[in-house]
Formats: sequence, structure tokens, C-alpha cells
Amino acid sequence: MAPINATFNKFVKGAGLSFLGQVISTAFKYVTQVVLAWLLGAEVFGLYTLAMIIYQLGELFSRMGLETGAIRYVSIHHGTDDNGRLKGVLLQGIGLPFLSGIVFGIGLFLGSDLIAQRIFGQPDLALALRVFAIALPFGASMTVGAFATTGFQITAYKVYVWELLLPLINLILAVVLCKVGWGLWGAAIAWLLAVIVSLAFTVHFIRGIFPALLSRNITPVFETRQLLAFSLPLSFGSFLWLVMLWTDSLMLGYFRPVAEVGIYRAASQTALLMTLFTRSLVTIFTPMIANLYSNGDLEELDKLFRTAARWSFSLTVPL
Repeated sequence: MAPINATFNKFVKGAGLSFLGQVISTAFKYVTQVVLAWLLGAEVFGLYTLAMIIYQLGELFSRMGLETGAIRYVSIHHGTDDNGRLKGVLLQGIGLPFLSGIVFGIGLFLGSDLIAQRIFGQPDLALALRVFAIALPFGASMTVGAFATTGFQITAYKVYVWELLLPLINLILAVVLCKVGWGLWGAAIAWLLAVIVSLAFTVHFIRGIFPALLSRNITPVFETRQLLAFSLPLSFGSFLWLVMLWTDSLMLGYFRPVAEVGIYRAASQTALLMTLFTRSLVTIFTPMIANLYSNGDLEELDKLFRTAARWSFSLTVPL
């Protein structure tokens, strides 16, 4: 009973911290969108929204599902004290998305005029797309690295970086740069700088959890094929989620004036509140079930699964 209670307490603590972080993050994102819509106007904010959608699709492909794979294998190798494989997963979790992001970023940079003019008929969109293209490798690497820290069954660092630091820096810089007259360019630059700073903090936090990350005393063991074989299929699920999330805005941008995209985007965010509780639970639930399954603790895994499912249903239905 004691191990089960310990697992349950860890689950509650991790989910609670994640929920608090997501509430604050959601508030930052709401404020950012309202402020940008006010500073930029509906039409320019619509361009920013389209650029962000395309960026998020590019980041999704750049990550290759490694945010999920990193959680699983970090949790397993941390649980077995296999520091060589743990180091390998962490290095690949940071490095592979960065390299992939460079490739997709170059493609987006070179194709920005085609996307802006031929598809959306908005030449001004190309400028924002080029800035977001530069941000792709940093954003992809930062996201996977932040998720990887939860593999240690610690939600705090992902909350600090992904839920608090990133949206806060983006909000502050966007307001400052837009107020000085940089407009759409300033809003895009704000995101670029925010992901670069967040990536630096992510690496710093990973080194704090696992000091051997950059040490030469431990030789990393890379299991690239195994990691990608697990991660890539899961990226399809993430792709479907983004399709569900963004298709309406993309279609609106294609068929209607871009100003309507900005207005619709600002109003449609309320629906995402329904996923708040579930995402909070998943943050700590995913690494815990990976570790329990790897150790063969199926009874404890079953109890944890039932608890998480019950909470997710009970907290989401009222919304």
C-alpha cells in the first residue's frame, strides 16, 4: 500500500503543479492575443495568426514525435539508472529536432513568398513566415527538451519553461516591439527571441537534473532507430490534433478576408479550456506509466490509470 500511496501522491502533486502552470499560461496567452489584436489591428493580427499556424505545423514535423518518445525513454532509463542511454536520449531529444528544424526552416524560409502570395494572397505574410522559419529549430528543440524533463517525473521544469517563461517573454517582448512601431515584424521577432531564451533555460534545467549531460565521463548510447520507431507514429496523432485545432482558421484565411481570421481566432480560444484538466493530468501521467510498465508494476499502473481517467472525466464534463 505504501508504494501505491507514494505513486498517488506524486501523481497528485505533479498534476496540481501542471494545472496551475497551464492556468497561468492560458492567461498569458489570452492577454497576448488581446493585446496584439489591439496593437496590430484585426487585419495584421490575422496575418500573425496564419503565420503562427504555419509555424506550429512546421514545428510539429520538426519534432518528429520526439516529445513523447523522450518522455518514455528518459523515464525508463532514469528508473534503471542507465546513464549512458539516458544521456543518449537527452542529447538526441535536443539535437534531432534542432537539425530537423533547420531543414524545415530552410524550406519555409524559401517558400514563404509562395505560401503568402499564391495560397493566401497576402504578400505581407511572407515577412512573418521568414522570422518564424528561423525560430523553427529553437522551438522544436525547446519543446522536446521541456517535455523530456517530465521523464524524471518532475513537472516543475516543463511548467517553468513551456507554461510560464515562454508565454511571459513573448508577451513582454511583443508589447514592447509593437509599441515602438515594429508591428507584425516585432510580434514575430518576439516569438523568435522567446523560444531562444526558453531553449537556453531548458538546457540549463536538464543539466541541473542530469549533470552528466555534457560530461565526458559518461559515453552516450544512442538508440536512434528505436527512439524514432516509437516517436514517429505518435507524431501523426499530434498532427491530427493540430488539424482539428487550426483547420478552421486556415480555411477562413483562404476564403475570407484576413481580418476575420484575427477576430475568429481571438474568440475561438475559449473552447480550448475544455482540455485544460486532461492536459494537466497527462503531463505527469505519461512518464509514470512508462516507468511502471517498464518495471512490471501492472497492479499499480492499473490503479493509477483508473484514477487519472476518473479525474479527467469528472473535471472536464462540467466545462
